[in-house]
Amino acid sequence: MQISMNAGSKPVKRHLSGRDKQLDYVKGWLVVGMVIYHTACINERAGTATCLSIQSIFSFVSGSWIYISGAIIALYYSKNSINNWFAVARRLATRGFKLLAIFLALNASLIALGWANKGLSISWNTLYSALGPGTGDAAFEILSGIGYMLIIAPLLLIGKRFGILFALFIFFSAFIYYYLNGHLEHNYWAITCGMGGFLVGEVLATYLSERPYQSSFTNKWLFVASTSVVILYFMIKFNFSSDKSNVFIYCTGITSILGNLYLSYQWGVKIRKMAYLLDLLGRYPLISYIWQMGVIEYLAFIKSRMNIELPYIVDFTIVLLAVFLSVKLLDVLMYRNEPVKRIYGWVFG
Repeated sequence: MQISMNAGSKPVKRHLSGRDKQLDYVKGWLVVGMVIYHTACINERAGTATCLSIQSIFSFVSGSWIYISGAIIALYYSKNSINNWFAVARRLATRGFKLLAIFLALNASLIALGWANKGLSISWNTLYSALGPGTGDAAFEILSGIGYMLIIAPLLLIGKRFGILFALFIFFSAFIYYYLNGHLEHNYWAITCGMGGFLVGEVLATYLSERPYQSSFTNKWLFVASTSVVILYFMIKFNFSSDKSNVFIYCTGITSILGNLYLSYQWGVKIRKMAYLLDLLGRYPLISYIWQMGVIEYLAFIKSRMNIELPYIVDFTIVLLAVFLSVKLLDVLMYRNEPVKRIYGWVFG
């Protein structure tokens, strides 16, 4: 049985599958944050002050998924690639192309059904806009961001020094581009978030190799420090209207928020029902991301047909419950039905 670093003095045992339970805990919180964010975006009151505030506060969620992909590449794939670069590179690139294919298939389906954003149509121009600069108009664009990060990943794994220099070049070129032009194309922004995660992952990998276990006392101070940075991030964000394109501030905020969540595992795991919910959602983040959008859209459609409005908290509760029950059903099917497990692994693995 493998182990990972605990926030306390003892190592945390991994699941028999080799999963990092603390990482799944963080992903679970991001799924909840995603539901909070998208429920506020797709709502009859989306333009109200309350929903706009929710959207602004939880805007870190979208970049966090791509950031985590970069961190995982540094923390879990770098060592494996030293003696087996080709196999690791093929696995990552294949998964990246799969995600791009899923992204295109989902958007093509939405266009065919007439549900696409801003009247998008199936054309070469739409294809170029989605896969090239990225306009932000296509649905499920987190999938394309993660896909590109995984496709680029083999370059990061050629050598430790080369990978770090390459990531630094992408990150700071985006930082300079933003200050010269005042914006970043969506795909450029997405890849930069991933590079930020990769760089932080490299620092963590070095730190953890030198100090394998941390005392709970040390991690409490790390939690206090990360909380301070989180507060500072939101102060800058709201007082200076800093948006997602300012990748340096944005990635600093993501780093502190995710660090906060990771360190809070030692307390959150004691609340068993909550920990179980987050663990389950964290094991199926991509399907949760795709499915929650459908649930939110369907709920909005039903309310429109019935001409009713519900308080935001009710909308959020319905969507989160539907996502949890759906993922629970998938988990049961994966456990009991080998073909379902193989299909899921082929699509998302």
